[in-house]
Amino acid sequence: MCELLSSWKRCFSDHRTFRRAKEHALALLVCLGRRTISRSICVLGRQFRNWTPEYNLFSRCRWKPHSLFDAILERIPELLSPHQPLVVALDDTPCRKTGKHIRAAKMLRDPLSPPYHLNLCYALRFLQAVM
Repeated sequence: MCELLSSWKRCFSDHRTFRRAKEHALALLVCLGRRTISRSICVLGRQFRNWTPEYNLFSRCRWKPHSLFDAILERIPELLSPHQPLVVALDDTPCRKTGKHIRAAKMLRDPLSPPYHLNLCYALRFLQAVM
């Protein structure tokens, strides 16, 4: 796992930011319950220190989240066997919202509605792909 995350190094301008991001990525893998920044801080044993540097990693540092995925996607061919098929699972999930000022929220078909009656709900749509 650490070898896979080492490809993230080029995404960060500072080695300390890279180290902190790698630590949080590994901490989020082992934390229990919801994966939040505060829980990853506790897993790292930094709950009694100042949390400002941890939150600055996610709010102020100049790195692009998409570049993290690009670094991992480049390594997919070497991780796959040429004789095995690539299996991808897709999940289309609506996350219900109530506020009218939430960007990108719109009226979607309610997946829990019966097939004979169309119900709509105000929600954000998330599409997740797992390989």
